[in-house]
Amino acid sequence: MLNEKKKRRRCAQRSSPTDKQYAALCFRLVPGWEEPVQVLLITSRNSGRWIIPKGWGFAKKKPHEVVQREAWHEAGVRGRVRKKPCGYYTYKKKLSEEESVLTVVQVHLLNVLELDSEFPQKDERELRWFSPGAAAAVVHEPDLKCLISSVRELANHFMCPKPDTW
Repeated sequence: MLNEKKKRRRCAQRSSPTDKQYAALCFRLVPGWEEPVQVLLITSRNSGRWIIPKGWGFAKKKPHEVVQREAWHEAGVRGRVRKKPCGYYTYKKKLSEEESVLTVVQVHLLNVLELDSEFPQKDERELRWFSPGAAAAVVHEPDLKCLISSVRELANHFMCPKPDTW
């Protein structure tokens, strides 16, 4: 019930036909495996589709900070996030049975260093590691498929020693 009230309040606050969210393209390196780069996907709470962690922006929070928070909140992910986005994709966010809004999602790479066993949405989502090819095959959004397919190159390019955000 509370989630429905929040959703309706968000709907009322929306004035543009397009909204923006921020997402984490979570990956890990597994040396010695046939596919050394793996992608973490989670299920959406409503439809059960495979997605990447994402959320709405917050006042006084930079996009990469939102990405870190959402990745932990939805999947228990802790790691290094890249400040600069690696790409964008769009999808129709269903706000109610009758209403949806076109949403642009800004995607940031997040190198997963650990997964917490306890996090806020633990009981609401399934988490699974995929090869980039398998992950691209199960997501629905064409631009997200492309981003996931290129994660191996993106990850390798940015894996030199850097601070927590790069």
